[in-house]
Amino acid sequence: MYADDHLSEPLLAADARFRVGPLPRRLVPLLGYRHSNPRRVELVDRLIFEELVHELPVIGAGPRRRGALAQSVASFIDTNLDSSLDLNELAERFSISRRHLTRLFRSEYGVSIGTYIADRRVDKAKDLLRSGEAVSTAAYEVGFESPSHFARTFRQIVGFSPKEYRHRPQGGR
Repeated sequence: MYADDHLSEPLLAADARFRVGPLPRRLVPLLGYRHSNPRRVELVDRLIFEELVHELPVIGAGPRRRGALAQSVASFIDTNLDSSLDLNELAERFSISRRHLTRLFRSEYGVSIGTYIADRRVDKAKDLLRSGEAVSTAAYEVGFESPSHFARTFRQIVGFSPKEYRHRPQGGR
């Protein structure tokens, strides 16, 4: 990765892990943006670095390792459903970019992280409702900030309201 329009000054020193060469043509326009305002330098450098890192194969990150990482994220989500599960915080916790995390999770589970979280929260809420918990209690225990948001999400996933679900024989679906 190079710092100027002449592509002569490397931003990363060459070592065993990095291959220093010309910046891919599709990223060259970012250099103009980078030089147009000194406050943007750090942001543009990070964008270029992220793009380049996603193109490089990660040593030892074969399908088994990627699967294990996705499983670790899913396991963390499953045990922390009552917490705020912010995508940026998850990415930081597992030391990968937000973008890479979303791609990895979708490739392993076939759904977005947001959908996975909502499905798991609703599954847990269904158990709570079957055991007699109030709708508002179930909502808060599975991490929803408001019972109305919980009810909307529940209806989207299950097909009827939490209250209707509670009163169905055998808990409904």
